[in-house]
Amino acid sequence: MHISKLNEKFDIEFKTNLDLHIKPIEKNWVPFNDGNNFMFAYGLVPHKIMMLKNFKKNDLHHLTFENNPCLSRFYWNFGDPRGGTPAKLVDDSYLAFFHSSFGKNKKKMNYVMGAYIFDKNPPYKIKKISNFPIFFESFDKTRIVFPAGFVIKKIYGKDYIYLSLGINDSSSKILVIDKEKLFSHMKDVN
Repeated sequence: MHISKLNEKFDIEFKTNLDLHIKPIEKNWVPFNDGNNFMFAYGLVPHKIMMLKNFKKNDLHHLTFENNPCLSRFYWNFGDPRGGTPAKLVDDSYLAFFHSSFGKNKKKMNYVMGAYIFDKNPPYKIKKISNFPIFFESFDKTRIVFPAGFVIKKIYGKDYIYLSLGINDSSSKILVIDKEKLFSHMKDVN
């Protein structure tokens, strides 16, 4: 995992290696900005938060909180939730989309996505998660879905999420989701 700064000519001004040497491959971190600091959700289950104070050096700090409710676990029946989109502040909480995989072996794996909402303030407790994967096509056509980023646009008074997806490691799509419907199909996390 690296973080870089590009100038207006798209030249790299600096690149910082953020490898924590915890896992063989560091990936799927969920970046977000809490208004003052650059943060990463390093893991979803449990929800581990890292803070980066200096972009030019690897000084990630694992945030810990007394009586930490963010380490509570939630159940997702479709594999281990892993990162996806950056988290964005939506309606006074952060919203992000994640991916997970399940199947009998690597040739039969299916990758699905879901959404989760977490508090905007420390300890960044996960509040809601999708009840089920967000589908838009059958597994016959789409076995691998990876959420990459999203924006929200208001159309005729309703909020719609435009979610970019990687499909089958070979193409991309934009999925349009009614925000109100998505939120109504999410369950509370205790």
